[in-house]
Amino acid sequence: MKQYYRPEIDSLRALAVIGVIIFHYFPKLLPSGYLGVDLFFVISGYVISYQIYKNFNKNNFSLKNFYLRRIRRIIPATLFLLFICSIISFYLFVFSDLIQFSKSIFSSLSFTANIYFWLTGGYFTTIDELKPLLHLWSLSIEEQFYIFFPVIFLILIKFFRNKFLFFIVILSITLISFFLNYYIINIGGANPAFFLLPTRIWNFGFGILAMVYFVNNAKQIHNSLEIIVLTLLIILGFFIEIKGFPRGSLIIFSTTILLSKKIKVNNFIHKIFLNKYLRTIGLMSFSLYLWHWPILVYFKYYYISEVSFLTKFLSFIFVIILSSLSYYLVEKKFRYEYSIKKTFYSLSLLLVLILGLNLNNFNKTINYSKESYSSDVISMATQTNFRCNPTSFKLHSNSRSCYLNNKSNKEYNLALVGNSHAQMYGPSIIKHLEDKNRKGLLIPMTGCLPTLYLNISKDCNKIAKNNFEIYINDKKINTIIIGTSWQYKKIYYKDKYIDDPDYMLFGKSLINLVNKIKKSGKKVYLIGPLQNPSYNLPSELSRKLKFRYISNDQLKKELNIDKTLYDQNFSKVKKLLFDEMGNNFIDLSIKQCDEKYCYLGDKKGLYFADLNHLSFYGAIYFSDLFKKIFNES
Repeated sequence: MKQYYRPEIDSLRALAVIGVIIFHYFPKLLPSGYLGVDLFFVISGYVISYQIYKNFNKNNFSLKNFYLRRIRRIIPATLFLLFICSIISFYLFVFSDLIQFSKSIFSSLSFTANIYFWLTGGYFTTIDELKPLLHLWSLSIEEQFYIFFPVIFLILIKFFRNKFLFFIVILSITLISFFLNYYIINIGGANPAFFLLPTRIWNFGFGILAMVYFVNNAKQIHNSLEIIVLTLLIILGFFIEIKGFPRGSLIIFSTTILLSKKIKVNNFIHKIFLNKYLRTIGLMSFSLYLWHWPILVYFKYYYISEVSFLTKFLSFIFVIILSSLSYYLVEKKFRYEYSIKKTFYSLSLLLVLILGLNLNNFNKTINYSKESYSSDVISMATQTNFRCNPTSFKLHSNSRSCYLNNKSNKEYNLALVGNSHAQMYGPSIIKHLEDKNRKGLLIPMTGCLPTLYLNISKDCNKIAKNNFEIYINDKKINTIIIGTSWQYKKIYYKDKYIDDPDYMLFGKSLINLVNKIKKSGKKVYLIGPLQNPSYNLPSELSRKLKFRYISNDQLKKELNIDKTLYDQNFSKVKKLLFDEMGNNFIDLSIKQCDEKYCYLGDKKGLYFADLNHLSFYGAIYFSDLFKKIFNES
């Protein structure tokens, strides 16, 4: 493929991987560095389509050879990573994290890591920082693209002989994906839009469009000024966004234009854009991408608290060493030296070892003790907070909702409304819905408060008002349960942020919302505040025990919080809400606290799945307090 080689692409790959690494190591320094992945996707769209297009026109294209090249390029380095990570995780991880790691191994091996990580969390939350294979979501998208694209592309090449019509077809597919991405984000589906192939095809599509223009206008060449401007725009794309367009659009559009023409090489461009150091990083970009994230995760996992600059520097030395070993002893050997037979046997052996190591993890047992917790037992609460099953989603007045139980029967009459701190009560309510043979609906607000005129941002004001119109105008709903987070002491009101140290402004805004709902003839209940942990409880506490940062004797102190802290924060606002709502105010502190302490768990389990969301056990523990809703309805 040397005849199709463009050295400037190595420099673009270097820019992409540098952006991603800076984001992961120093997210405040480059908050949008993750967009380097978008740049990788554009490059892949260009390179793969170029190879297929040129070889097809020379009657020299073979699907078998294409897939063999992809296997040699991707699989050896990936399996080498999975093997080493399997060994490290076995010794380092507590039980729950080890099981989740093994599940991510199987999803990575089946090219579905993007789907797995979409269903089990996200990319940007604190708990996601401890998933060593999280970055393989992008590799799974690439692999899915490689599997389906060649066949579809060949059909398009054969069917659309007219070059202009061919370009229009590719453009149409790209724009469909682009608008699908935009639409899903705007109905609250930022997570699936980020992780899934259909909403990412437009990234590859613009690379393919660049290729089509390039091969049909082979004599056109970028001058030095164009190259400098486009390169600067790509870099600026990490810092600014085009209003009204998906994040990363500037990077994608600028890269497309840059790849659409040849680069005129002179001394200046060669020194800046095509220097050997930048291109070496580009050549090693795949191995650097593979190794930088899990190594950082393992250091974060062990140290628990914020990783120091010195520790990050030390971890990056490991990244350089392992990436070099991966590139020179794995990537290059399998791509250019090993025979197909040797490749097959070597990869088969690695695969068997990886599967053996991870299947064995599921046979591990936990020793439960009536006297004290173990790190493994505590870890079992991690990420057990309620999430909607994707098969239960409902498009509700141009917004996403989901059925709380029995999605096949759509005659719901109850709605749980609010952000993720409403969603976490799903198990509490489902239990009673099933007992009373009723149906419920969750109407989420994705990070925003349910209040109408006071929220955490201007955009959240709009989201809350839109959701209000949805549930207030839905005649099927006769009962509404409002759940919300109680953590914002600075809130957005009338185009500015104001202090709300005792939550009284928020409480009055909730009363205003409740009264508006009552006027519509619907019954309304409001869930009161909990005493949350001061850190990501099951994850950090289990590791504190495992790595002996605390003793079993100190564990009790971690689970019992002085009741005065809760009273200082919430006593005034609770009195306001109770005076206004009476029995329709659900006070969870009745079960969580006594006169001295508020408890974060008991001998049967922890109440919290992370920093402030209830675990499945916690939701069931508090479910009795919701019984009155169903007795009165």
